[in-house]
Amino acid sequence: MLWFFTAIHPEAAPVLSHYAMKRTAGQFADIFRCDEAILVLTGSGLTHVAAAVAEAVTLVPPGPRDIFINLGICGAPEGYAFGECCRIHKITDAVSGRDFYPDLLADSAFREAVLTTYGKPCEAPETLADMEGSAFFETAVKAVPPDRIFLYKIVSDHGDTDALTPQAVTDLIGKALPGIIREAEQYASLLPEQDGLCREAKAAVDDICRLLDASVTMQSEITKLALYFELRDGNAAERLRAFLKEEGLSDGQPIRRKEGKLILERLRQFCLR
Repeated sequence: MLWFFTAIHPEAAPVLSHYAMKRTAGQFADIFRCDEAILVLTGSGLTHVAAAVAEAVTLVPPGPRDIFINLGICGAPEGYAFGECCRIHKITDAVSGRDFYPDLLADSAFREAVLTTYGKPCEAPETLADMEGSAFFETAVKAVPPDRIFLYKIVSDHGDTDALTPQAVTDLIGKALPGIIREAEQYASLLPEQDGLCREAKAAVDDICRLLDASVTMQSEITKLALYFELRDGNAAERLRAFLKEEGLSDGQPIRRKEGKLILERLRQFCLR
């Protein structure tokens, strides 16, 4: 599944047009879903993006072949053409000074570039410039490995955004979108169809599924939550056992499925701790 993260609606519009998605309102973001893709409308700015990404991966835990795509416009220095789409191989947070490196394990049809993320619009960028990239990557990498995090930035200006209209933004994204989708889908097809859980974590997942009388859909979501624990902390089995103890289910007595669905919701919240 492809996950798209955009800051503003004009950036999201081409994706929403391409896929038939249903809207789910979150606390920090608007989330749109269909069988093939998810779009998260994060809002602009570092704090909004971090909160939106964290909420999205908790509500819909990512699978082992899911690809995260941060898609949006950016400022650029001279030498980058208007409308040029670039894939980011290095991100610098201008506020903290930290650098982040997506793992580009496959060739891209797009030009590779460095991105600098600022806390406010940059009038004279020396690299590609946005206001979301570093927060997106720093949060997303806790949910999926860095080789499954793609950042595509389309040049919309050279520091002067006064003439940039919402329709112009939508047109820029729409032109680049087919190639981005093709590239991401091709990479996703090469990923293994396994959940990546160790034996102990799988045993903990089996215990929770049995105790909650989990349906097939619930079992799938519990497995994805376990994978999230494993990717983030490397101790999925320990975390799941702690959750069972907190819920008073460590005695091994099953409960009814209706109550199990409520506990599954609490497990999602447990992921955020």
